[in-house]
Amino acid sequence: MLVQKGLLSHPVGLWNSVVELFQNTVFVDGKAPTSHFVEAFEGLVGEQRSRSDLFRSRAPKRRYVRNATDLHDLLDPTGNRFYKERTLLQVFNRANWALARIPDEELPLSTGLAFIRLAEVKRRRDRVTGKVTLDDTDLVKRARSRGWSDEDIIAASSKLPSQSKDPHTAEVMKALRSTASEVYTVRNWSNAHAEGEFDLIRHLSVLRLDFISDICGEMRPLSSLNYIAVLASCYLLFMGIEDSLKKCRNPIWVQIYEGNSELTEQKRVSLTVFALAEADPECLRIMADVFEKMRCGFIHHIYWDDLMDTKEATETFKSGDKVPFGPNSCMIM
Repeated sequence: MLVQKGLLSHPVGLWNSVVELFQNTVFVDGKAPTSHFVEAFEGLVGEQRSRSDLFRSRAPKRRYVRNATDLHDLLDPTGNRFYKERTLLQVFNRANWALARIPDEELPLSTGLAFIRLAEVKRRRDRVTGKVTLDDTDLVKRARSRGWSDEDIIAASSKLPSQSKDPHTAEVMKALRSTASEVYTVRNWSNAHAEGEFDLIRHLSVLRLDFISDICGEMRPLSSLNYIAVLASCYLLFMGIEDSLKKCRNPIWVQIYEGNSELTEQKRVSLTVFALAEADPECLRIMADVFEKMRCGFIHHIYWDDLMDTKEATETFKSGDKVPFGPNSCMIM
C-alpha cells in the first residue's frame, strides 16, 4: 500500500518476496488489493476479537502440538490459522515419499510435478468448434485463476521432455514395478495425447529440479527460508514504527496505546487497521520512513550464501559439475 500511495519509491525486498511466495497466506484468494485495504484485511483476519476469544481459537493448535510425535509434526502448519503453506519437502514427507499419495491440492503450481499432472488431465474436444478443454481438476482451476487458458495449459505441459530412447529405461521400470508396493509403483506419466510415456529417468530429473527449487533455488525456496529470522524482522519493524510514533506523540498512537478502549486490547491490529484506512497521513509517512530505514533483502533471511536459478541448476547437473555451494555454505551445517 505504501508503494501504491507513493510513500515508498520501490518495494522492500524481504516483504515483497514474502508476498510473492505466500500470496494465499497474506491475501484473500491470493490476490493483492489495490483499494479498499481495510475490507481486504478484515476479510483475511475477520472481525477484531477479544484476547479470550483469541486464546480459545488457538486451543486446537496447542492440542496439535501436544500430540506431536516428532519434529515433522511440530513443523506441520495444519493447525495454523493463517500460514498453511507447506514446503515441497514437507509435502513429500507427509505422503511418505510416495507420489501416488500426494493430492493435486498440495502441489505448488510452479513445480514440474504439477505440470506432469496437468499433462495427464483428461481433454475433451468440441465436435463443432474443435476446441480442446480440460477437466476441472484442482491444478487446472488454479492455473485458470492465474489467467491461463486451457490452450496455454496444454501448450505448457506439452513442453515436458518426451520418452527416453534408452533401451535400459523399460527394463528399469519393469524391475521397479515388480518389486515396489502398490503405492510406490511407477506409473506411466502420460495421457492419450502424449507421444510416449514420461519415463522414469526424465521424471526423476524433473523432481530433482523441483527439490533444488525448494531447498536452494530462486523459484520457490521455502525450505531455504529462515522463518525465525523473518519473524524477528517483523517484530523489529513493528517496534521501530511504534517507537517513531511514540516520539512524535502521533494522535493515532496515543489513542491506541494510551487510551482505554477495545482498541488497546490488540494494539498492533488496531494500528494496522488505522493505517490501512489512511486515517492519518502523518502516521503513514512515519511508517514509510521506518520501512525505508529498515530495508532488508530476502537473501539475508535464508540458510545459504546464495540461491541457484533453474538454468544454472540444469546446466550444472548436465555437465556433471558439483553445485557451486555445499554444506559449508549453509549457516546451520
